Amino acid sequence: FRLQVSGSSEEAYINGIRYGRKFSAIYVKKNCPIAVCERPCASFQMFRNCPYCDCNGFIYREPCISMEDCRFGGVCEYYICRYTSTNALF
Repeated sequence: FRLQVSGSSEEAYINGIRYGRKFSAIYVKKNCPIAVCERPCASFQMFRNCPYCDCNGFIYREPCISMEDCRFGGVCEYYICRYTSTNALF
């Protein structure tokens, strides 16, 4: 497993994919989707031993470009998949 992260003040690249924004935090754990957070919610919690970010009643996890990057029930919002409950994560 090899992760490559780079970027500038306005964008991030994760494993060669360009996201048109920076993320406040990135959490990588083997056998789990990459999880990203944004301010003011930049701390991670765990669900079934995989990271996610809980912010203002919503669950944020993997970076995304489109809805297809999110699991069923997720919405790609400002390059982060947003879910209404942890049940949608797995």
